Amino acid sequence: MILADGGAASEATGSQIRGPLHDVEFAQGEVDRAREQVDGLEEAFRIRGGWNRAFLVANGNGHVHSSMGRSTCRPTTQYAWLTDYSGADEDAIVTAAGHRACTNCYPSAPVGDATSLPTKMHTPDGLDAQRERERREAWAKLTPAEKRARKRAEKLAAAVSKNGKPLRFEEDLGDAGKVREVISTERDAELAWKRGLGDALNLKQTAGETLPEFAESRRNQEQRTAWRARMRPVIARTLAEKHGTTMLEEKHRLDALTRAYYAEKHPKLAEQFESDADEDYLNQ
Repeated sequence: MILADGGAASEATGSQIRGPLHDVEFAQGEVDRAREQVDGLEEAFRIRGGWNRAFLVANGNGHVHSSMGRSTCRPTTQYAWLTDYSGADEDAIVTAAGHRACTNCYPSAPVGDATSLPTKMHTPDGLDAQRERERREAWAKLTPAEKRARKRAEKLAAAVSKNGKPLRFEEDLGDAGKVREVISTERDAELAWKRGLGDALNLKQTAGETLPEFAESRRNQEQRTAWRARMRPVIARTLAEKHGTTMLEEKHRLDALTRAYYAEKHPKLAEQFESDADEDYLNQ
């Protein structure tokens, strides 16, 4: 291999390495900043005299500790911080923790198992699993007729309309083509609202940037965005009828959900968020 080839190969290798190294440096910076924040909060905790706290190790058999500094745990150990028990006395924590209570952290804790000392402390994942088990057990006890009735009730509760019927939107937009959408559930309605306002945000952000050769495509996008805007009052009215609210209240609720979504996922777009005029949603 000639020297030039070796140089090219070294550069290629360097390019492959630099990316992961940059990721590691960035992650280490995030860790360092998080540690500084934790250290500051721990110092405030110490200055104020401290109080009882409960940290549940996040695994199937995790114990509840009074801090995250137990010698039996590792730096990689993950905890669920049970803030509902911050400031509680030891008896209350031990009673709620049951067999999970660490006897070193809480000397008054008795020794037992899940049967003799049931726990009320669970990680978020553990709570989800417990609810799912309870749901399956309750479902298994129902008769076939009860199961059918439950399914109908759940379907109606999730439906977009009071009578359970979907909303159907269909329109011929000429050059922009035929458009069609079916909204069956409240979740569908929230997504349609989010998509429609997102389309409007994108058009607003790219205004004046369209090249002549893409002018027709932009006009089509504008027509489809206008079509989605015409859908929104219908969605708001349907949800208002179901919830016993007003169109304006539903509009504000859906706007808030959409604004929160873009603030989290697309902050730059969120800065330009603009909802429809309230006047179009006032009940007549």
